[in-house]
Amino acid sequence: MNTVKCLITTAASKGWDLFQLDVNNAFLHGYLKEEVYMKVPEDLIILSKNDYSLFIKRRNDLICVAAVYVDDIILTGTNFEAMECLKTELHNLFSIKDLGKFNYFLGIEVVYSDAGILLSQKKFTRELIHDCCLPLKNRVVTPLPLGLKLQQQQPYTSHLQALIHTLSYVAQTEGQGILLKALPEISLHAFSDSDWASCADTRKSITGYVLLLGKSPIAWKSKKQSLVSKSSVEAEY
Repeated sequence: MNTVKCLITTAASKGWDLFQLDVNNAFLHGYLKEEVYMKVPEDLIILSKNDYSLFIKRRNDLICVAAVYVDDIILTGTNFEAMECLKTELHNLFSIKDLGKFNYFLGIEVVYSDAGILLSQKKFTRELIHDCCLPLKNRVVTPLPLGLKLQQQQPYTSHLQALIHTLSYVAQTEGQGILLKALPEISLHAFSDSDWASCADTRKSITGYVLLLGKSPIAWKSKKQSLVSKSSVEAEY
């Protein structure tokens, strides 16, 4: 998904069209016991080393990019005719269904605007709230209560209240999403922070980071980190 968000951000900034393809009957084939040989298409001179499912074709000013996720393909680039030719070739080889403009992908809804491309999960959120069968709160402005510290081993009423709080927040923000902005200049920025020894159970710190392409978030993560004691550091020297 980091590759997908990066690709969408680039397309929004460059004004490229986004299309979606689907491979017909992708899951109807059994396990292959034979060796399979594949031929790389002509002019496919770049295979991303970061993501082997991302393919880029360049020829002079022509750029055509295809991102493959199992049986779904996202296609974008500078030249409409080149993308149509690629669709035809893929269809002749693999039987491809052209889904048209990129609008819905892995449960994520795609909305276009002058500001950029918005990714949201409104349909999924409504189904989640409908099935939870919990008494939700009327007004919640944070994902969790401020300053809340939960301990893990045995769930208490506080855990249930935290769950209700989070679902209430989700219900009230169902139309929100991630805006991948259309900016003329995009560069990569990284931010990180750490909450020292904040875990009440392990006293480990929690470190988080976010990567922005231009002003669009494309990757983020938080993770508990082991504390390094003074004695262990001294023992290494």
